[in-house]
Amino acid sequence: MSGRFSLRRSWALWLGWGWIGCILYASLMPSPPPLPGQGSDKLVHLLAYALPACWFAWLYPGRRALWVALLLIALGAVIEWLQPRLSARYFEWADMGANTLGVLLGIILARSPLRRLAVYLGLDVRR
Repeated sequence: MSGRFSLRRSWALWLGWGWIGCILYASLMPSPPPLPGQGSDKLVHLLAYALPACWFAWLYPGRRALWVALLLIALGAVIEWLQPRLSARYFEWADMGANTLGVLLGIILARSPLRRLAVYLGLDVRR
């Protein structure tokens, strides 16, 4: 592994899956805390999906990053479908759009100069 610091792959996977767990919890909790400002929940959706998309794209570089993106987009769709069935929340196309844009942003960031951070952390970033 390269870089001055080496984050073990198993820990990196746990961090990524922990973030997915946070997304599941926050998305399926019956009454989430209110966010300040109108439309700010879309920004939260975008950022919540950008982080794991970038993280897992670093862990699974190259063509596998496409599968990461597709799985995260599917996760967002399934969560939106589950929300009205498991709580008083409702399905929103705009949330799915923000999730998808977040995934695309994360994949773009994973291939950007930000990739140096992944190298520093010792993650596999071969292209």
